[in-house]
Amino acid sequence: MARQDLIAAIRNALERGESVEDAKKSLVNAGYSITEVEEAESQVGKLKQKPNMPKPRQNKLPLLPKTPEINETPIPTKENNQNKKSTNIILILAIVLFVIIVVVLILFFIPNFLKGNVSSTDCVNDIDCFISASQDCKTAKMTTTDSAEMFGIINTFTVLWNMNKESQKCVISWKYEDITLKYSNNLIQSLLSSGLTQAEINQHEQKANNDISFIKSKTITCKFNNANDLTNMLTKWLKEKEFSATFSFTISPENENETNYIFPQELQNIAECSAI
Repeated sequence: MARQDLIAAIRNALERGESVEDAKKSLVNAGYSITEVEEAESQVGKLKQKPNMPKPRQNKLPLLPKTPEINETPIPTKENNQNKKSTNIILILAIVLFVIIVVVLILFFIPNFLKGNVSSTDCVNDIDCFISASQDCKTAKMTTTDSAEMFGIINTFTVLWNMNKESQKCVISWKYEDITLKYSNNLIQSLLSSGLTQAEINQHEQKANNDISFIKSKTITCKFNNANDLTNMLTKWLKEKEFSATFSFTISPENENETNYIFPQELQNIAECSAI
């Protein structure tokens, strides 16, 4: 039968954290026989084993229904509404700016691009430059000042010329920047001989200038199908000085401001002309 003191010694050693072998070795070194120590060890092992106890019955609680999740919708605040309003305003401004850019591109940049970004030639008062540009129907402008005498009346006029190409047609337009009528000395002497005074002659001259002033408000435009026809016509008008004798007009007797330009048949055969 195992000694109780050895059993207690081994149990104390195990409680202190020593291993079984260390505890047995210490007892053998202390003078106890190996047989007694091993018997005590076997008893300690039996005491350490616990009897199998039935597991306590677990009472299962009934499952409770799952609580549904509640989605909390944030209540809009005044600050949120202001931020939303600011965002809408910025969006509207961006759309308006985009529309403006598109309109500008359509009205200005795209037409110039389709025309090949044609630059305008300013011929100033160089007739040869303007006629040369007409050969290829290039965009050009020019200002001329000339005088012509008809029936003793000296007609001095300044004309602004413009030329460009539209829909495969060469278009030329001109407008009188200034026009004045002056009686020649021969005409004045003839009128004095007829019994008019100088004051009356001056009044007639002034009335003639007033009557002719409406021309400055008109712009004449002619569209040529052929650039050569335009060049030939400009040569006659500007180089051969047939311009002043080419055009005439009529004044309505009911309304002095209502006038009609009469275009020569030669011009009507090669161009479409209008006065606006």
